[in-house]
Amino acid sequence: MLSGETLSKSDEYICRIPQNPSFTEAFSGQPDKFTLNKGDIILSGEISERPEDTEGKRVSDFLKKYRGFTVTGVSINTLLPFPHYRASGE
Repeated sequence: MLSGETLSKSDEYICRIPQNPSFTEAFSGQPDKFTLNKGDIILSGEISERPEDTEGKRVSDFLKKYRGFTVTGVSINTLLPFPHYRASGE
């Protein structure tokens, strides 16, 4: 990250997800839909486990076990030449 004349390391992540008909801006509870909100987590790769409220299966456990981040910002960029959803976080 460049700030003034200082270069520093940043642990900010950016994930761009191509536009998808399964995206909805508001949570619908439908299993075939998804949304992006601050506080969500994004994990890298294919994850077969589902989070539960038990030791070793909590969302915080997944962040320790898999590469990923907590979403701190969301942009819906569907009017751009390459329409996508942008999630950023730490």
